[in-house]
Amino acid sequence: MRNYENFSCWKSAKCLGLDLHRATVDIDVAEKTELYTSIRRSIRSVMSAIAHGSVQKNEQFAESLLRAIGQTFNCRTQLLLAYELEWFDEVLFNELDERLRSLGFQLYGLKKRLSAESALSRKRY
Repeated sequence: MRNYENFSCWKSAKCLGLDLHRATVDIDVAEKTELYTSIRRSIRSVMSAIAHGSVQKNEQFAESLLRAIGQTFNCRTQLLLAYELEWFDEVLFNELDERLRSLGFQLYGLKKRLSAESALSRKRY
């Protein structure tokens, strides 16, 4: 079993999740709850997919990572909506968006590595 807390992509998702929660805490809750809940839920889904997949075989882990990648796109979309509604300033948006992009690349790299390892193990048998 893998320890998901050792994966840099999980650590990145955790740090980003904390910062996204902090970034959304001071905004008028009544008006913006749904969008911010979606942002928070999507980053938690990334962390959960990494953690859940880490106990699976490489092929299943790669599938979990694919779901996590999709959730980073979901989170980025929601973040963009919040920015265009002027609920985030440009500096904060750019920082969080860049971190989400980076997280997506980390997840893709790990997925690619796992898929290659799975292909090698199938060839051996």
